[in-house]
Amino acid sequence: MKTIKHLLISAILVLPTFANASTFTGIPANVRVGVGTLTSSTRVSINVAPHGSPCVYSDWFAYENATNNTEKLWTEGALNSVGRRNVTIVGTGSCDAYGVETIRYIDFK
Repeated sequence: MKTIKHLLISAILVLPTFANASTFTGIPANVRVGVGTLTSSTRVSINVAPHGSPCVYSDWFAYENATNNTEKLWTEGALNSVGRRNVTIVGTGSCDAYGVETIRYIDFK
């Protein structure tokens, strides 16, 4: 019984949790492009509406390295969506150094 209990606890700790991750569906209000941290050349922040984020700035999502592959596509799509196209943004549930939830993926509609 003790072994089963330990296995269960270990399995729960190893599984990724998305309980605090938030989702926004709607039209982005603003996109901010700026300098990232020391390890990132470009940071993009997308202003939406409050979306249940666990982070301090709950009406924003962000990602860094915006000039790399996937992030480059996200940037182009986000810029084209501001004020006119619906998107669905799913966060990671993790807050970055700026108090903004990082993005897991974006669906453009």
